[in-house]
Amino acid sequence: MQEVTYTLTMFDLAGEKVTGKLTYGIVDDKKVSNAGELTALADSTDTQVSVFTVKGKFTSADILGDEVCEVSGGMYVSLLGPPLTTILIGRCGKMVTMQFNLVDSQGRNIGGAMLVDNSHPRCFLGTRLE
Repeated sequence: MQEVTYTLTMFDLAGEKVTGKLTYGIVDDKKVSNAGELTALADSTDTQVSVFTVKGKFTSADILGDEVCEVSGGMYVSLLGPPLTTILIGRCGKMVTMQFNLVDSQGRNIGGAMLVDNSHPRCFLGTRLE
């Protein structure tokens, strides 16, 4: 499983800024079997969406202390473009739920929202580490 890591800058409702890190990768690798199948799907009137299983870890000294929160969920991908959205959930003493999208087509930046213990909403921007 090839992983990607993002440094996160997160803000709560009061504007408090905290930082963290998200590392994740796609567990299964679903592929269209041939170019003809892809063309047929692209020419259809229905939009085909695949769900890929994603696993990773979230860390933030400001939110979790020294804990590493194992997260898992799904990445929803249209055959006609980049991922539509990714949803991850984890529990490590605190429940962490996050949803994010790519901000640019190269995937260098992500943006989204997260909840900690279902009551502490934050928005975040992430920059991929090379």
